[in-house]
Amino acid sequence: MFGMNLNIISLGGLALSSGMNVDASVVVLENIMRKFEGQVLKGMSPERRLSLIVAAVKEVSLPLLSSTFASLVVFVPIIFTSDLTYAVLGDLAKAVVFSHVFSAVIALLLVPSVRYHLLGRGHSKGTEKNEDEVEKEHRAPLDRPLAKLETLYIKILGTLISKRTRLFSALGAAVTALVLLGLFAVPALPKEIIGKPDSNIIGLWFQDNSIKKPQQQDAEVTLIEKQLNELFGDKIGFTFAQGNNGYTSAVILVFIKNKSDMNFVKNKMEEEFKSGETRNYNVWDWNPGELSLPEPPPLKIEMTVGPIEERAKVLSAIRSELTLKVPEFKEFNMPSDSRVSPTIQLSPKNSAWIGLRSEGFTKTPGEILYDVERTMNSTKVGTFYTEKSAIDVELTSAISELKDIQEISSLPTNWGGRILPMNALFDMDVNRKLFQSNYENGAISFALTGTIADKNMAQKEAIVKKAKNVFDEWMKNNPWASGAKWLESEKEIHDAINELMIACAWSVGLIFLTMLLQFGNVYESLIVLIAIPLALIGVLLSLTIFKSSLSLNSVLGVILLNGISVANSILLVDFAKVLFHEGLTPMAAVMEASRKRLRPILITSIVTILAMFPIALGLGDGGKVLQPLGIAVSGGLCISMILTLIFVPSLHFIHLTKLNAKKGLQ
Repeated sequence: MFGMNLNIISLGGLALSSGMNVDASVVVLENIMRKFEGQVLKGMSPERRLSLIVAAVKEVSLPLLSSTFASLVVFVPIIFTSDLTYAVLGDLAKAVVFSHVFSAVIALLLVPSVRYHLLGRGHSKGTEKNEDEVEKEHRAPLDRPLAKLETLYIKILGTLISKRTRLFSALGAAVTALVLLGLFAVPALPKEIIGKPDSNIIGLWFQDNSIKKPQQQDAEVTLIEKQLNELFGDKIGFTFAQGNNGYTSAVILVFIKNKSDMNFVKNKMEEEFKSGETRNYNVWDWNPGELSLPEPPPLKIEMTVGPIEERAKVLSAIRSELTLKVPEFKEFNMPSDSRVSPTIQLSPKNSAWIGLRSEGFTKTPGEILYDVERTMNSTKVGTFYTEKSAIDVELTSAISELKDIQEISSLPTNWGGRILPMNALFDMDVNRKLFQSNYENGAISFALTGTIADKNMAQKEAIVKKAKNVFDEWMKNNPWASGAKWLESEKEIHDAINELMIACAWSVGLIFLTMLLQFGNVYESLIVLIAIPLALIGVLLSLTIFKSSLSLNSVLGVILLNGISVANSILLVDFAKVLFHEGLTPMAAVMEASRKRLRPILITSIVTILAMFPIALGLGDGGKVLQPLGIAVSGGLCISMILTLIFVPSLHFIHLTKLNAKKGLQ
């Protein structure tokens, strides 16, 4: 109905929302259980059970609806992001939204109904049970540990509330930690659009323009495969090779038996197969299920002005300088689209073609050129049969021995038995142009690129900065190369992440408006929102500790966490507000709300964190794709839960105290 696809992203959305989806049910069920504390189930009328359940659901329905809505509105800004961001995250966001809405309906309607029918089972038929037996029957295994934890929590909270200097010192420490993480941790995190799935396949591409025949190509592939088997032996399951039609290049896929050997094999292959003057190599992880996304090189230098030969000269000089002074790079490439090749330009001689047409010849210039191409390449002319086998006979031209354009112009063409030289039909000229042209934004891309070895990727930012300094110094000393420009090669990644950061800010604004509609008070709305920066501390800490990346998925984790983390704040603030308006003092209202909401907050947070664990650990073949999101949500929610239980009630107490003072004055 909504055009969703069943893929790693959408299934990942269901996996990460599985913990969120039970949160509302846990809160409803826990509140129902609290309503029945101290009640004698034996002989309780159905009407009484129903009234207690309705009261319990009514008490939490508004905060649950608010927290659910807050968890959903955070995805609204994603609709207005670029095609790239929406293509990557759209299915995930839809999966979370639809499943979360459905879970809220179940929590408020189905869970109370089922609980109503289960309550009192065994009592309606006159079963004799005393109050101690009933209490023991309904006691959860964690009741005693949770009761002790409640006591310890209330004691710590009371100390902070009564000693405001301690409260503001702790709050200042949290703010300082957030600032330091923003200044030092964020720039150090590696950046990518999305994580890559695990693979056990390594691709090796080579190109050598001196190879002209398929037999040479086969020999080179066989030699490389033999070298790979000698290097890695039993670590390789098998190899698969495919050459191109021009015989100058081939791709060899190496299937590794154990994924734990991937890094070792890849690093060793990068050391053994390095590009040189006549041959280029490229080694990469290959996964057939990998998303086709932009993956720009860390370094890109473009030459935009001057003759082609001059551009090639400048880029070659820069490559030599970088190779010498920045050895951390694996290699610097001037790919085929930056190589100059002499090209013959053919122009039909109109007078000759008019004369031939008058004699009844119907061949077109294209057909003539096709015949010449067949002449220049190997052509099958027949098959020779023996008693045991069939042997194909090919005619091979000596075109490679032609030395200049005059000899090429003398190549014969067949006109139905009449032989004419090429120069009788075409004017020929030699142009020097790009061998193969790639275009970016409508212009020919003529660039030098650089890739960093995997073992040095942790220092990627510093290495690129070093290369930039070397480039700037070289340009300063060589003013004749003024056309060379350093490009921000990862601009698309940065733009996508920055765009999602803006979406994150918009999501916070939408949550604030939601809270303002519920509480009707700016101060209480801001108290609820304090959970978001507290969660951000956990996100940055976890991404740094577990050496994860800043990607679209990790930023989406922050957006998702914005909605999840405020749910805990809503439960605390809403209940304390109700108790305060019922006549409790600010201290009593905050303490009672914190005590009664501790269990549902702990349970819902722990359930969500546990649901995120398989994603955070990157389990499964596609686990690495969503791993940054799992790490961000798990770490952020863990820290947010702890700090929210401390700071939100404390700050709310200050607000309620001021309201109480105003009431006293009135």
